[in-house]
Amino acid sequence: MPSTVATTNPIPLGNAGTTITPERNAVSAAHRFGACRNSGANNAAFLLLANANSNNTMFKITQAQFGNPAFIGVFRDPGNGSVQGINANTTNAGKRLVNGMDVNTVYQLPTSNWGTFTWTLGYNYFFTWKAEAVVGGGFHSFLGDYNNGTIPLAPGAIPYHKGFLRGEWEWRGFDFVMTGNYISSFNDDSAFLVPRPVFSGTFFDPQWSQYRRVTDYTTLDMQLAYTFKKPVTEAVATSYAKDAKDAKSAPAPVGGADNGTFAQRMLWNTTLTVGVNNAFDREPPTVLGAFNDNYDTSLYSIRDRYYYISLAKKF
Repeated sequence: MPSTVATTNPIPLGNAGTTITPERNAVSAAHRFGACRNSGANNAAFLLLANANSNNTMFKITQAQFGNPAFIGVFRDPGNGSVQGINANTTNAGKRLVNGMDVNTVYQLPTSNWGTFTWTLGYNYFFTWKAEAVVGGGFHSFLGDYNNGTIPLAPGAIPYHKGFLRGEWEWRGFDFVMTGNYISSFNDDSAFLVPRPVFSGTFFDPQWSQYRRVTDYTTLDMQLAYTFKKPVTEAVATSYAKDAKDAKSAPAPVGGADNGTFAQRMLWNTTLTVGVNNAFDREPPTVLGAFNDNYDTSLYSIRDRYYYISLAKKF
């Protein structure tokens, strides 16, 4: 509903009231299960209040227009320019409801001779992903589908399943990691199927529209690193000078690990890393609805197989 605020300078932003504050709430448990419901509201009143505080002449209305919901703006005193009131019309822009599950499991196996093995499993699943563009317009579920903006608030593809499996081996300075990534399949935007196939039938075989299924997507990343570790300083052995003139013993200096050569000291705490992303050079699956790029940029990367090498030194 339109609202009229009569006030004087300066105008605190709190005068906008809670009716234009976006509704937000979220619940989660150990970052594993989550639900999020929010609604966006236009920020006209905040803009008007900020405009009033800045003495800007934008959104200026007259005394006759003040109180009329057809006019939105700031009414100022014609003499001194002080703010006398604000007409603000605020409504909720839309709603979104998301429920999902996020699981992360780690298992580590240390051995005495072959280092440490670590496995990590990450999994994401959506129970609900729907949005309402206009209040009262009804919710539309985007789960398992791709929409290229033919419906407002379209987020791109929302697959049911996403996850990764990671294995790591650490042994004597070596660190080898393999990560498999998975994105499940989903339905393409049927509005971009030309011609759009529609099958008619009988009571036992009703009419239905054919959907194109975008295939699932799996990639493999690998990385190998070696760290030149500083040798562990052993316990210093104590020797005694044979020609000591008194009864006190004099310890003789014993060389330690810090007395390595310059080249050795430069290599200590240095890590050399080589790796490859998307080792099998898999291209993103084609999405006909994404007519600009032919793939969903919110899910995939256009970069194919990618090699890299790095050198890091800690001082």
